[in-house]
Amino acid sequence: MFIRINLDKALAKRKMTTAELSTRIDVPESNISLLKKSVLKDPRLKMIEKICNKLQVSPGELFDYEKENRYKYRIV
Repeated sequence: MFIRINLDKALAKRKMTTAELSTRIDVPESNISLLKKSVLKDPRLKMIEKICNKLQVSPGELFDYEKENRYKYRIV
């Protein structure tokens, strides 16, 4: 099982950086970067909610579920 995170695509669509998002939602940039790279352990739902509100996306637009990991990143 693998969950792919599409935060980079959502940020690119809005021409926004992780630093800018961090400032706007008051979450450390390091946490956003780790989430973006799919290596953040147990992201808080509150952080996901803030990201969705600021980028005006649903959680389904940020995450994809795949049975096999075809990418180098994984959730640990």
